[in-house]
This record gives sequence, C-alpha cells and structure tokens, in this order.
Amino acid sequence: MTRTALAERLLDEGLRRIRHPRIDFVSGPAGRRPFVLGTGLDVWEIVATIRANNDSIEEAADYLQVPPASVEVAARYHAEFADEIDRWIEANEAMAEREERLYRQQITRRA
Repeated sequence: MTRTALAERLLDEGLRRIRHPRIDFVSGPAGRRPFVLGTGLDVWEIVATIRANNDSIEEAADYLQVPPASVEVAARYHAEFADEIDRWIEANEAMAEREERLYRQQITRRA
C-alpha cells in the first residue's frame, strides 16, 4: 500500500470513527471491514441478523446475545454506509450458497 493510500484510508476511517464512536476496523482475508467494539461482530453480520429477525433490534440483540445498544450502533452505521455493508452481506450470502452447493455435490457423489 502506498503512503498516500494509507493516509487516505486512515483519514476516512478516522472520520468514520468520529461519527460512529463504537465502530472500529479490522483487516481480514476478504479485506478491511467495520465491526462494533465489544461484540466481536462485524457490522454486516449484525445488519444481516436484524434483517433475518423481522428488522427487530431487540430480536437481533437477543439472538446475538449482545445489548440492543450494540445492534443500534450497527444499524446507525449501516444507515450512513448502506451500499458498503450491503455488499458485504451479498458477498457472504453468495459464498454461503456456493459452499452449500459444493457440499451437496459431494454428498451426491458419495451416495
């Protein structure tokens, strides 16, 4: 990464942290992504769980076993950066579908 690219990333993430104080960023094999401090959960994971629980903050918090305030942090971040978080969700869903399809193919071959 060039110094300019690093400076741009740090500036962007710093501004996001100011607007969303309980959000931080972590690098992984799929890239750098936002997560909610104190939960161990990426924002996309929480938003996907909200959607899977009838858009209920309380139900998502109960399912994830985190305080509702942590789920609200992710929802607020998503409201500002929806395209980015939705891409993470779509990529995860595509990978899960691909892995399930491969698993089913292996089971069929063994039968």
